[in-house]
Amino acid sequence: MTHGGDIYRHNISIDYSVSLNPMGTPQEIYDAVQEGIAHLGEYPDPRQESLRRALAYSDGVKPGNVLAGNGASELITGVTSYVKPKHAILFTPCFGGYRHALEPLAGCRVTDIPLSREQGTDIDGSITDRIPADADMIFLCDPWNPTGRNIDGSALDDILEYSSDAGISVLLDESFYYLSDKALSEAGRSRDIQALTDRYPGLYIIRSYTKLFALPGLRMGYVISNEENISGIRMCLPEWNISQPAAYAMKACARVMTEGGYITRSLEMIAGERQHLSRLLAEAGCKVYASDTVFMMFSTDTDIYEPLLKKGMLIRNLADMPGAGQGSYRTAVRNSEDNELLAAAIRDIRH
Repeated sequence: MTHGGDIYRHNISIDYSVSLNPMGTPQEIYDAVQEGIAHLGEYPDPRQESLRRALAYSDGVKPGNVLAGNGASELITGVTSYVKPKHAILFTPCFGGYRHALEPLAGCRVTDIPLSREQGTDIDGSITDRIPADADMIFLCDPWNPTGRNIDGSALDDILEYSSDAGISVLLDESFYYLSDKALSEAGRSRDIQALTDRYPGLYIIRSYTKLFALPGLRMGYVISNEENISGIRMCLPEWNISQPAAYAMKACARVMTEGGYITRSLEMIAGERQHLSRLLAEAGCKVYASDTVFMMFSTDTDIYEPLLKKGMLIRNLADMPGAGQGSYRTAVRNSEDNELLAAAIRDIRH
């Protein structure tokens, strides 16, 4: 199992395996989807001109530096297909989608570099000492999936500088960035994405509206990089990869992003519920890893995955994820009632 959300083969009442904004979807996004449905008789713009302008304005970059995709997953695959690495590095445990994107590439060697669980699997600048000399692509995630920890800003700068000097491409997956504490930090607010793409030609930043606006059924992701890379990635994707409903929704999402209030309210709710859930899981006998976002990793010496399924609760089982191992799980941070139900169910199973 490489991804959450498999509600189709289980009788699930609450899905904790998919991490979405517990604030829910603003009505104006639903309204935009309906507007897009009214245009289903028209082909979408294959150049995405108005959509790219909206995304660029929201993130403070030029339209030529951004490209929308059918979810972040499509763009992870598109970037990987464009770069065509010969030796890719995965720091484990990490999101299984990176390995999935690398598997079809003939001749690409993948090296797993395990992170220290004693340090909470945090990323720091010292990981550059462990990157093989012939590596040409690394995958980073901020916040990290599955632990939920943000990468320290200075550490990320060191990694990007090292990678640029060594000619290593960096896919920086920020699918949950706007659902993490870093988004509202002083460093996050002052971050100049345009400057990053200008300075590091091998940097590819992936972002997602799917998680932020709680619409996983409407795939909405985008990639930020320099103009040459964006043109190359476009050639690796279908000519029409964005539907009209998704295009209209993404433009509405970009407008909400510029207003700021939705993000602030979301992060305040997430921070409170994350603290609540962390305490509840610890009281239920679980080891909980610190998180900065809308999901958290925890472990227990009791098999809880199958028993939870029988209760209609789906969490992410990390037993098959390199670097995580048996007894490791990930759960979304949901609303207070759902969080209490999960902790109570785990407590019942363990006692």
